[in-house]
Amino acid sequence: MKKYCTTMKVKVFLVFTSLMIVSIFFSFLIMQTIGKKIVQDELTENQQGVANTFINIKDETNLSLESIIPLIDNPSYQFLYFNEDEMDLLKERLLKGVIEEHQSLILADLENSENTMRTVITEKGFLPRTVIKNQEEYLLILMDEQIVVNTIVHRPIGISLLIAAGIGFVLMLVGARQLAKPVQKLSNGLNQVANGNFDIELPEKGHDEISLISIQFNKMVKELRAIVYLRRDFMNNICHELKTPLASIQGFAKLLQYDELTTQQRVEYTQIISEEAERLSKLTVNILNLSKLDNQLILEEVETFNLAEEVRKVFLMLEPLWLEKELHFDLELDEVEIAGCRELIVQVLLNLLSNAIKFSTYQGALDVSLVKNQQQVLLMIKDNGHGMSLETQQRLFEPFYQGDTAHNEAGHGLGMSIVKRIVTLHHGTISVESEEGIGTCILVELPIEQ
Repeated sequence: MKKYCTTMKVKVFLVFTSLMIVSIFFSFLIMQTIGKKIVQDELTENQQGVANTFINIKDETNLSLESIIPLIDNPSYQFLYFNEDEMDLLKERLLKGVIEEHQSLILADLENSENTMRTVITEKGFLPRTVIKNQEEYLLILMDEQIVVNTIVHRPIGISLLIAAGIGFVLMLVGARQLAKPVQKLSNGLNQVANGNFDIELPEKGHDEISLISIQFNKMVKELRAIVYLRRDFMNNICHELKTPLASIQGFAKLLQYDELTTQQRVEYTQIISEEAERLSKLTVNILNLSKLDNQLILEEVETFNLAEEVRKVFLMLEPLWLEKELHFDLELDEVEIAGCRELIVQVLLNLLSNAIKFSTYQGALDVSLVKNQQQVLLMIKDNGHGMSLETQQRLFEPFYQGDTAHNEAGHGLGMSIVKRIVTLHHGTISVESEEGIGTCILVELPIEQ
């Protein structure tokens, strides 16, 4: 419920509803404090104007107040005539709702004057009442109910709506600005990312859609930052790996220009140049392979083949290496067929087995097992070599990363990155367990069917 109430739709609805209520409340408050006085003053002025018309006609014509009533054509007012004998009825109509203190003042004014005009406003109402005294006759001027509706109800409602609209407009500007702040921050963040700034981070407060977008934005920026740093490191590593063999080739090529060199020296230098050129060739091939695999989303050539048979073939290909170290190996291979790219799987086997042989100790042991497990096949390669540090295990599959032990061997640190990508393309997983001084175990899990 809390999460639903903080969505943008609900938040906008609550904000504008609150603004409407607040604007109506303040407009009502303003009308109660200021509007009432304005309406009273206007009604009093209009009523006194009608009363002055009676007085002017009386002064010019000496007609009685009763005789003047038919001459005044104003349907908005009610004119009540009273004589001296009807004084009690006049008092009742005139003084209704007036506090006693004011009643005595009004009556004293009427009794002590032969000719007077007095407007009375009750303490609890809008409507004024005006009384005219001409010797022993009285005229009470009251407002018609329709004029009350038109003047006191309709117009104040219009004024209230205008006030409410004005207040609401101001409050909506403030509310819209508050609602637009996170959107503006998001827009500024996107602009900074577009300009290459990947260190920007948006606040993740709240549970509405903008907050969720901010969370995803921060994740995106974090991944982009990692990609940028990885790309930068990748380029630096390529430059470093190219620089060393190129420097060797350039140096020994210059040495070959000297006539004083012996035949043995020329053969030795030529051999070094050839080895470095081969190293460069392998490096470029690996870079191209890694780039191709990174851009490849699915396996292009899928076939069914016997994985155990491929493991045995790779062992035969690597026979000179393990014979040189006089390794003792144990093969436990279940005959299992899997669907995948044979060429890529062979590349994985070559890389993993050659590494295991390379880092094994002289006359060491190498265990390779292949086990079928329901819909998966588990390949385990275990050696008793130098082992890896924890940092090396964590960074083993990073491009160009070489652990402390690997620095002592020929290589570029791309092989395990390629292996990881090939296994991922086959929807499999690869993990490593190692202990320094004891050995390393590589576990590959591959689905039987793609």
